[in-house]
Amino acid sequence: WQSYGLFSFLAGVRNYYDIEPISKPRELPDNINLDIKIKYDILKSIGYIHSDSYLTLKELLDFDYSENFTNQREGEDYGKIMSYRDLLGDRYFKNLEELKQLGYPNKVRIVFWFDN
Repeated sequence: WQSYGLFSFLAGVRNYYDIEPISKPRELPDNINLDIKIKYDILKSIGYIHSDSYLTLKELLDFDYSENFTNQREGEDYGKIMSYRDLLGDRYFKNLEELKQLGYPNKVRIVFWFDN
């Protein structure tokens, strides 16, 4: 699932909407799963990824998705005032509900990066 709205929200990547991301990329934490670390190290060494980061489920749950912004992405919705909820769509919130099943929100960490 590729969504420039989601990329913009998570880390300011391809931020055609000109929104404030939930967080600037933080790099990955030191204590990630070994399988993920190996894959990450390989991809990073060949310059295939950028904007590596992580967020906790708590951060995602605490965000005010009703907050509005003015869409700066060229196209039919340019200049439209919209909420983060509208930008991210139903699929995002369905995934957020599924993440709640993994454990305490402050203990669930989402690790991600973007390819070039």
